[in-house]
Amino acid sequence: MASQFKLATGAIMLGEIQEFGSFTFAAQRYICRSLDVSYVPDRSVEEWADTAREADDMRTQMQVYALLPGIREWMPLEKADLNAEAFLFPLITVTAFDLSCRCLDSFSAYRFLYERLLGPMIRPWLSSAFAAAAALPHFSADERSALLASAAAEVTDQWSPDEPSFYPQWVGILEAIAA
Repeated sequence: MASQFKLATGAIMLGEIQEFGSFTFAAQRYICRSLDVSYVPDRSVEEWADTAREADDMRTQMQVYALLPGIREWMPLEKADLNAEAFLFPLITVTAFDLSCRCLDSFSAYRFLYERLLGPMIRPWLSSAFAAAAALPHFSADERSALLASAAAEVTDQWSPDEPSFYPQWVGILEAIAA
């Protein structure tokens, strides 16, 4: 029985690794950076930032990600328990920031990041927050269409309650190899 569990867990992790590998280089880097901003807050901006613009974006991201603990706290356990002001509006705010950095170019990449930032119980709420943020006017019509189309393919009522098993970490030397 234990070996079947290990095989299932290994297969899930392999699927998550393959999904991560399917994202663009920019999305992979942004996901790793975002996880570091969230879970390793004392990491210096200089370790990540390639440009002054990225350093500014990271400092802003650190401020925006200060909303994550409140989002976790107010995440509804039942759909009827929604407190939009405490939960959904901050989730849309953080989502809008992340999408505006223009590295997460699909709902899949966004979902991958957010289920690691906020846990598996966030999954049913992600399409709403993503659609709200993707529809904002600071995206061009083409960008809005592409983002919303990427979400349409993944809308479901059957979200897995399983915790993510793969948390990617950035290995900086790979940037030089990929360039």
